[in-house]
Amino acid sequence: MTASQGIDREGRCRVVLAEDSPTEAACLEFLLVKNGYDVVVAQEGEAALRFAREAHTDLVISDVVMPRMDGYALCRAAKADATIAEVPVMLLTGLSDPASVLRGLVSGADDFLLKPYDEGLLLSRITSLLGSADASSDADEASELAVIFRGETFALDPRALRRARILLATYDLTDGRYAGLSEVRNCLRIAEAGID
Repeated sequence: MTASQGIDREGRCRVVLAEDSPTEAACLEFLLVKNGYDVVVAQEGEAALRFAREAHTDLVISDVVMPRMDGYALCRAAKADATIAEVPVMLLTGLSDPASVLRGLVSGADDFLLKPYDEGLLLSRITSLLGSADASSDADEASELAVIFRGETFALDPRALRRARILLATYDLTDGRYAGLSEVRNCLRIAEAGID
């Protein structure tokens, strides 16, 4: 399925969002709609899978921890279904252990983002996934694919592309959290200096 198949009458890409928290679903839906996406929300994986099959979907974004069918199972089911196997799947989770990333890779996820996520980073990753969905049909013919990360272009074997995206996603979040901790540490040093 190419991205153009899911474009609605107003020219927007369609995203199926699987999120069991109504609050988180509403916040993410608002962000996506505000940025021009058509969003279908499901509160569990089985409904999201059904919507993805029926709605000519461009992208599936799924929380990992959900009742009945978690995000990993949703991703495996989507990748095993010939009608939606080419639709990129992004997993969102608060689980930050390395095993979570490995489970994402094993499930066939195209991207993996840790919560809390930066909205700009999320939107950038969505744009990248939708762009790569168009290019994936040419992946069998290409000997390598270009990946842009922080303004630098890297040539990757098509089979390594998904793994690289997930690993870079984890690095991005870790790097962002480290920068935030460094800023807090500097503020604490300034506060301590003012107390003495």
